[in-house]
Amino acid sequence: MNDELVIKGLIARYEQNRKIAEQLSCLFKGDSDSPVLEAIWGTFNELSDMVAEKLGDHDGWIDWFIWENDCGAKSFSASGRAIRTVNDLLWAIRGVEGKI
Repeated sequence: MNDELVIKGLIARYEQNRKIAEQLSCLFKGDSDSPVLEAIWGTFNELSDMVAEKLGDHDGWIDWFIWENDCGAKSFSASGRAIRTVNDLLWAIRGVEGKI
């Protein structure tokens, strides 16, 4: 599986988890510390860490892209380039020196 597909799979899992968490929020009355939600996001974070390790993302670009840049929807920039797509993210992982 190529790097682009690996990241797209991670993003799909994130979006699925987000929808499930929203649906469960009424059960937990907005308590984001519920054990069920912690299990969902804890497992996702472990998966994200594995993907980052596989791709050599030592600077946290994948987490930044998903959480802060809303999977590219916010179009935040890195070294003057808007990071909107998975290909932009791969550029950041491979081409931008230093931390976010």
